[in-house]
Amino acid sequence: MTEPYSALAYGWVAAGAHPFNATPNITSCIYDEKLHRYEITIKDEPYIWQKYVTLVQPEGQCFAVPSPSEDGKLTVWLFNAQGQPAQANFQFVTYKL
Repeated sequence: MTEPYSALAYGWVAAGAHPFNATPNITSCIYDEKLHRYEITIKDEPYIWQKYVTLVQPEGQCFAVPSPSEDGKLTVWLFNAQGQPAQANFQFVTYKL
């Protein structure tokens, strides 16, 4: 590594898909009820999971699983302790490789 990486995007997302304390390049955040996942759009970044490192930390008894990107969006899947899809507050940070 010849130069330090800096975060491309980060934020705290409320369970209802409302980003707070997020970088201004987060242009959209929704919760897809049908697919049970959050979809985050980063301005001018066609997010392809192989080109980024993303860390997700949910609150409470939920856990996040690795998820592929779709349509250039960062997707976040959360599950409760029983393994069922869940909506919860979470924090994320993503770095471009």
